[in-house]
Amino acid sequence: MKQAYRNTLFSAAAAVCFLLLAAAQSSFALEEQVLDTELFIEKSCAANPVFSRILTDSLYLKYKEALELPLDNYTLDFEFSYDYKPDTDNGGTGSKISLSRLFPATGTEGSINYQYAPGMTDPSSSVSFEISQDIAENAFGKAYSLEGIRIDSQKKIAQYQIAEAYEEYLSVLIQEYYRWVSVSENLKTAENGYKEGLKLLENTEKRRASMIASTLDVSQMKLTVLDKKENLLKIRSEYNKTVRKIKDFMKDKSDTVIKPGSKSINLKLDDDFNTAFEKIKTGARTFIILGELEKSGLNSIEIKKRALMPSAELFSAYRYGGTGYLPEADPVRSLSFGVRISTGFPDKKQKAALETASIDYSKTLLNREISTGSLRLALYELYQQIKDNDALSELYKEKLAAAEMILKDEEQNFKIGKSTLKDYTDAINRLDSIRYGIQSLKAQKNIYNIEWMRLSDTLAEGKLPDLIN
Repeated sequence: MKQAYRNTLFSAAAAVCFLLLAAAQSSFALEEQVLDTELFIEKSCAANPVFSRILTDSLYLKYKEALELPLDNYTLDFEFSYDYKPDTDNGGTGSKISLSRLFPATGTEGSINYQYAPGMTDPSSSVSFEISQDIAENAFGKAYSLEGIRIDSQKKIAQYQIAEAYEEYLSVLIQEYYRWVSVSENLKTAENGYKEGLKLLENTEKRRASMIASTLDVSQMKLTVLDKKENLLKIRSEYNKTVRKIKDFMKDKSDTVIKPGSKSINLKLDDDFNTAFEKIKTGARTFIILGELEKSGLNSIEIKKRALMPSAELFSAYRYGGTGYLPEADPVRSLSFGVRISTGFPDKKQKAALETASIDYSKTLLNREISTGSLRLALYELYQQIKDNDALSELYKEKLAAAEMILKDEEQNFKIGKSTLKDYTDAINRLDSIRYGIQSLKAQKNIYNIEWMRLSDTLAEGKLPDLIN
């Protein structure tokens, strides 16, 4: 009788503890915040310096053209000199002022010059205007255009690489979020299992008091409940660690109770892998980057070839000269046309630059082939894992339905004495195990989906900041 009383007391105490725990949790209901993935990402990006660093990298792109392209700025030159003629023991000061402007987009240059020089009796001066047009290295702006294409390709590649960095960061956030979702679902299963175990223990003790169940049944049931409590404590500890990590991402130091609002990632794959891969090839950033690298390689070869060309330009000039500080007396006018050619023997450095550009281009083609093959293999393996996971999930649904039916039958059989307590608890544990298995498959499916979206460059779709786009 004393043993029955002690068992009843244990059951009542456990039930009270569970109710107090539930009451304590409910008392903070007003302070709970449901956190979906979008809100979590938004808060984490706003608080985390990793995201700020990614945005800072994107700021450089605005100044790339200004830093690297030749500018069509004005150039103002001054020259002052003193000319001394020993034969006449005469001398004087001279000066030259020149204002020029280069238009690299067309390969054109215009200049205005004023020159003053002392003379034997009177000083002389002249004003001239000249226009020249490059017809070789930067013929009609060709070199400038090639340089613009090179810089544009580099900007695009840099933009995409920054987007890749953001997507990598996003992948870490989303994986941690769905890990939290998984642990949260496991916690619910563990809490329900423990609650059901307490009810069953209470029922077993009542049956013992009615001499239907034995003391051994009560002890076995008590051990089952303790096992479930141990499992609950472990999962709750893991859940609390995960919550702390989630809050750390958001730099949230408040006592607000947060709960996940999103459950899973929906991803629809094509039935045929080759179809899915072809779609990825047409729009994924990875392949855009590879295409830009190939274009940049060809462009680099062309730039190096043009660097070997001689400097040649057509020019026309008008000159008005005379005596005086302004050419007023004895005016002399002249109009000239011609071509200037300046050439040197291409040095080894220029030739080596062209050769290495060709080698780099060949390397780019090989890298594209290797990267495409590696990505295709990674996606194919992931595709098979997702399909296998789907098949196992369907199997577990069938197992869940069968386990629920077995538990229902075992519960009825146990009540009328047709099955033992062990058979009944085995059915309960089997059902819990299947539920954990289903949750594990869901968690794994989320990880697979996140990785598929990361590799196919769709994870950050619609989430990229304006500076990166």
